[in-house]
Amino acid sequence: MQYSQWKYTILLVAMFLMLGARLEISELPIGSVVTEACVTLMVLAGMSAVIRYRHSKVLTLSLGIPVVLLTIWSKIEPEATTHATFVLQRITLTLFLGFIMVTVLHDLLSQTEITRDSLVGAFCGYLLIGAIGTEVYSLIDLIDPTSFGMTGPSLQVNAATPEVRQNQLQYFSFVTLTTIGYGDILPGNHLTRVIACLEAICGQFYLAILVAGLVSIRVGQSSGKPMVSDVSADDELK
Repeated sequence: MQYSQWKYTILLVAMFLMLGARLEISELPIGSVVTEACVTLMVLAGMSAVIRYRHSKVLTLSLGIPVVLLTIWSKIEPEATTHATFVLQRITLTLFLGFIMVTVLHDLLSQTEITRDSLVGAFCGYLLIGAIGTEVYSLIDLIDPTSFGMTGPSLQVNAATPEVRQNQLQYFSFVTLTTIGYGDILPGNHLTRVIACLEAICGQFYLAILVAGLVSIRVGQSSGKPMVSDVSADDELK
């Protein structure tokens, strides 16, 4: 079976590996290396999913390659990794994830037939919102460490390094995206509050409009029933 039929499924698996590695094993002795390897795998999967589009090849390579190189460099030369390097990593990864999300959405909205992989692609788009939020929050936190308040005891003890704080902000991003809001991590200024509100609104709009619409079309295709627009056209002819 062609890779194009599984491109979003592969991207979804890579994204789950990255998210799981950051939350579960990032603080283990080799957790940092494994986490960055999963990030690199996710970037490569994203590049493979969208690079087939002729108009996006240059942007895909221009945004994806720097992310991979910076990630590898930070592990080969950890002593040379500075605060500025970490900021640059967050900026490049944010731009790359944003580009991947826009390309995936464009592909989904231009498809004439919704497949199973299309629905997986829609789920990838939802996770990409949370991943982009993670990078944006991490970037803000690097610039102003007082941008977030952490009330949980374990969070206060472990929030020493940028990597650990990024992992915690990933948790905050997805809690915000799903509008759960436990309250153990709080936005500490106007900018972070605005971004958190926008992320929550985008997440709900995405599920209610895009995903629900794609699922409805997919169900209609599977059942072989005519779409509403087709029925209306037939009635007008009668």
